[in-house]
Amino acid sequence: MSIEVFLPSLIEPSKFANLNDFVDYTYVIFADTFNKQTIKFNEKYVLARPKILDCSNCANKCNNLFTCSTCPFKGKEDIFQHVCSDEDYNLKVLPGYKNIRTPGIFNKTRTSRVAWLKFMIENYDNADFVRYYNFPASKSNREINHYFWLYKAHYILILVEEKNSNKIYIRSCYDIKSDKDEKRHFNQYQKYTKN
Repeated sequence: MSIEVFLPSLIEPSKFANLNDFVDYTYVIFADTFNKQTIKFNEKYVLARPKILDCSNCANKCNNLFTCSTCPFKGKEDIFQHVCSDEDYNLKVLPGYKNIRTPGIFNKTRTSRVAWLKFMIENYDNADFVRYYNFPASKSNREINHYFWLYKAHYILILVEEKNSNKIYIRSCYDIKSDKDEKRHFNQYQKYTKN
């Protein structure tokens, strides 16, 4: 059976009156998954960090489709905007701020895949669909990155587990866009499975 049989349907932006409605709809799915302690991995709840999107790092001058007054990410978790956007390499960060990942450039495809995240976590042990691996997130060994690679769809979800905590947080997810990146994940997966 193909992976399409099992994956939740993509959320189609054209079914909504506008992009704000589309984002709001996907946010409900995201919040139901990561804000209500409804999903666990390794016996720990998987959550979104409660940090709210703050665009003061660029004085609210992002390169996005939305203005600040119409931005559908305002008041929502920073990580949700991250999940729904690509990195903005042209973002002008104000002095005193480090170059951070958000705000990013809105990506409809990434946003339409929000419903896949829960599937990936729940099916991490089914190698026909998800190639799971992990390794320390830092040299200090205080965090572990968990990778859920939906390899037939070239999509990856990363969770971070802080040791000595009873929670795991969503760190990132994105489309794998190059053969080089695909090979890197494959090599990491092979290394993990050989141990």
